[in-house]
Amino acid sequence: YSTSFGKLDVALGIRMEQTLIDTKLFDTGEANEQNYLNFFPSFQTKYQVDEKNSFKFTYSRRIDRPSSRWLNPFPDVADSLTVRLGNPNLQPEFIHSLELGHMVNWDKANITTNLFYRHVDGQVDYVSRLQDGISFWQPTNLLTSQTYGLEIITTTTITDWWSLNFGYSVFQIHVDGTNLDDDFTNNGLSWNTKLTTDFNLPLDIDLQFTGNYTAPEIEAQGRDLARYYLDVSLQRSFFEDKASLSVSFQDIFDTRNFQGENVTRQFMQEFEFKRESRIVMVNASWNI
Repeated sequence: YSTSFGKLDVALGIRMEQTLIDTKLFDTGEANEQNYLNFFPSFQTKYQVDEKNSFKFTYSRRIDRPSSRWLNPFPDVADSLTVRLGNPNLQPEFIHSLELGHMVNWDKANITTNLFYRHVDGQVDYVSRLQDGISFWQPTNLLTSQTYGLEIITTTTITDWWSLNFGYSVFQIHVDGTNLDDDFTNNGLSWNTKLTTDFNLPLDIDLQFTGNYTAPEIEAQGRDLARYYLDVSLQRSFFEDKASLSVSFQDIFDTRNFQGENVTRQFMQEFEFKRESRIVMVNASWNI
């Protein structure tokens, strides 16, 4: 439902979802069934101060269900000392999200500033347990997590042939896993930034650079280390925009990986996962 009161716009909504999960690992006969019904309300207001400035406030309750891989208890043996396995008893995350934002629009630029707060019940985190010298990794529900911070997004047209979109976010995280152990409580500050810039080159060629950097971020047992990458793409249209050809270079410096540290009273662990991320893709399309 939505309505307006002069310069104030108001919208209310609710969504109902029924979830059915039925899993079975045939090697062991291990089965798990889940059946739950949930309601997710949302509320949004926007106040238009003038032609250039507006304020907004939003609240929503959301759900993040575990993927089939996270539910699958079959062990994935990465090496002789590392075993990853799913958790069929894993419950979904329930997220309460609030945002207070200001938007300003000029002729060639706009800026959005958001203060945000997120409370997650049942935060899912990979927990590492050491048994006979072997590390077992398994996704597990923590008690809660809380995140609050500031986000700034700007889109700017610098010239007729150059534009950019820039986003920056800084936030504080508090993780509470005392339902498992007092060791699973952590808090810390993190930030991330993303820049996308577009160039309209001669011969109707569009060039785009996308760079992303995520600073180290705490987890229940330790922290994830910094992650960063750069993508480049070229695109050209033909036959009055009926056809197009694009070439994308993903992770051109081969830096996209996942590293972290797990620290407990019993052990310290460093890990790194690297997939094949330097990829070239060619795409051709024709509009009928």
